[in-house]
Amino acid sequence: MTSTPLPLTRAKRLLDAAAVLLQQRLQEQGVAGFGFESAPFPAWVKDVDGRMVWLNREYEAAFEKTLSEYRGLNDIDVWGPIIGEQFMAHDKEVMHRRRSWLGEEELPNGMTIRVLKWPVFDEAGDVVGVCGAVLP
Repeated sequence: MTSTPLPLTRAKRLLDAAAVLLQQRLQEQGVAGFGFESAPFPAWVKDVDGRMVWLNREYEAAFEKTLSEYRGLNDIDVWGPIIGEQFMAHDKEVMHRRRSWLGEEELPNGMTIRVLKWPVFDEAGDVVGVCGAVLP
């Protein structure tokens, strides 16, 4: 069976709906449903377009930015094209392969961090985003 590509506007609506679903799930279950609101390391959730949906207090403290400043932005908006594209490439790999990724990413200040990323699935098993955490 051959699949037909979705028209761009329909695909965009579906992606936006997935982002809304992810945000609703976070609000309904609370971030405790993901188990890392109180984690002692920076953690975040992005939608399938790479837009920031949620981050914890450790993230805010480490990067001196709040969720209200980051919400809806992607990594290129936040970190610039060189660093942002690196982060987004890893996110896309995680979502495409539907598997976690552990590796190193470089920050604009030259510091290298160890990062774990994993996909977020909806009830139907579709990928609706990516979670990440900076590991000690």
